[in-house]
Amino acid sequence: MIREQNLQVTDAPNMAYDAVLTAGNFKPILFSTPMVQAILRGEKTQTRRIMQEQPPCQLLSCGTSGRYWADNPEDLRAKYFRCKYEIGDILWVRETWHPKRHSFPIGLPFEYKATAKEDGNPIDEPWKPSIFMPKEACRIFLKLINIRVEKLNDISESDAMAEGIVMNNKHNSGWYWMENVYSTDCPVLAYEKLWRKINGEKSWAGNPFVWVYEFERTDDSFACS
Repeated sequence: MIREQNLQVTDAPNMAYDAVLTAGNFKPILFSTPMVQAILRGEKTQTRRIMQEQPPCQLLSCGTSGRYWADNPEDLRAKYFRCKYEIGDILWVRETWHPKRHSFPIGLPFEYKATAKEDGNPIDEPWKPSIFMPKEACRIFLKLINIRVEKLNDISESDAMAEGIVMNNKHNSGWYWMENVYSTDCPVLAYEKLWRKINGEKSWAGNPFVWVYEFERTDDSFACS
């Protein structure tokens, strides 16, 4: 029988936190404009990314090495799955941007779509996709504090809210909202609607294994250049 359990990569001591940060610890990650805005508001502290190679069963951790093996007692050949991130890595966020064209933000040579309105700049102008944002344009750094693997549909209410789903007080009490997605029932259903909007209608029903990355904002950007 295949054991059903979530992978927690926090068994070992906080070795990653104690390590000296090097350029190899700084890795890019893409976020859409609404997700960047949620991060800046302090509402988003998790992100889920589909595993490119789906394991046949639940995965178990190999400490802080970033390797995970398939927990399948019917197959004695241990198959390892490598996560591209490790606990303690600093992720520099790639977001929609362009070189500075207006007076704000002061002191920065770049502008960002996520905060263009607050900066008093137009939003409906040509922007450069986040995939093309260079390191020197990065303004948001995230420290990975936990990594685990779980089935997409296993997300809890608290994790859905950590993904950026928040209580909406503008309409009917009890609704949850993000990116114009609503649910009168619970934040998990709102997150499901958000996931299907981003990844396609059938993506939720497929219930894939996902990497769950938990992070916090940090100023540790000194080795990112």
